[in-house]
Amino acid sequence: MENNFSRLKLDHNVYINTQGVIIAVYVNDLLIFAKDEKVFHWLKNILCNKFSMTNLGEMEFIVGFQVTRDKIRINIMLG
Repeated sequence: MENNFSRLKLDHNVYINTQGVIIAVYVNDLLIFAKDEKVFHWLKNILCNKFSMTNLGEMEFIVGFQVTRDKIRINIMLG
């Protein structure tokens, strides 16, 4: 993958780059994780320019799990 992304050896659906950005691929969904919001938007713009994509906003459900994000404690909870 371009932009210095490497595929993880343990999970071929997860990519990470030198800036610590993580992309997880599940069927036709992408989950993008980044510490820096500017880097997140930079990557999202690159992907949107290269592929036909729809931004569904913050994740609420994935693979049957409800996802709750706590921005104060920096937690992601699956339930």
